[in-house]
Amino acid sequence: MKKLLFLGVGNPILSDDAVGIRVVEEIRSIVGDVRGVGFVTGSIAGLRILDVIQGYDDLVIVDAVEMDGEPGSLYKIELEELKNTIHLTSLHSINLATAMKWGREMGLKIPENISIYGIQIKNLLEFSENMTQEVEGSVKRNAREIIKREM
Repeated sequence: MKKLLFLGVGNPILSDDAVGIRVVEEIRSIVGDVRGVGFVTGSIAGLRILDVIQGYDDLVIVDAVEMDGEPGSLYKIELEELKNTIHLTSLHSINLATAMKWGREMGLKIPENISIYGIQIKNLLEFSENMTQEVEGSVKRNAREIIKREM
């Protein structure tokens, strides 16, 4: 049986930055407990991600992005496009593509199939446990769309 991990990345006290976490939590509430499907959320980046994703066959990452689109818009992102993400590329750690490459070179069981979804944010600068109305309103819609595409 293939194992699938939904990974929601973000900061729950930085307004719209929490959207990756919230969407994966919504996916979990819709899907429920399904054998072989895991859910992890949090501020996870750099090599630390390798500990979280090891042993899964498929990986779906959801994160906040700034792509000059409408707040709440869903984007499918390729690894090389991660320069515009908030967590998956950082000046303080290696990017996701490099972490995956190193993990495979070290012989770790890294997912072969990786889907990355970014959700356009509106507010990244305000400390708040509440997201903006537009981004909050996109959570259920984006969760359903990701489920439709990935399960």
